[in-house]
Amino acid sequence: IVVGGQMQDNGSQLLGELAEVCLQHIFVNKAFICVQGAHLRSGFTVSSIDLALFYKKVATVSNEMIMMADASRFGYSALSPIGPLTVASKIITNQNVEDGFKQYCFENGIKLYTTFEF
Repeated sequence: IVVGGQMQDNGSQLLGELAEVCLQHIFVNKAFICVQGAHLRSGFTVSSIDLALFYKKVATVSNEMIMMADASRFGYSALSPIGPLTVASKIITNQNVEDGFKQYCFENGIKLYTTFEF
């Protein structure tokens, strides 16, 4: 399903009021969200206010939020917050996540999935 909305400059996202209205009429079991930042204090962040607002709306119609970010995004904050790290039930990343984030996920019941590298 593709929601309507305004196409962003990079052509890979449809955002805006129309996209948010479309979300009111669907339910998402698992939402996979790619973030630009994952920080212990500022939580999950993205580089666009419109994108953050859209993802917050997705969270209201989703049963589960699964965040995706490579390890270089951990400890970094982008422009606009989506919510605390606890908004995610799962995080998908690569192996290089710092121990502090692993501990935080363990303590808060967030499942952390990493790649297998030889």
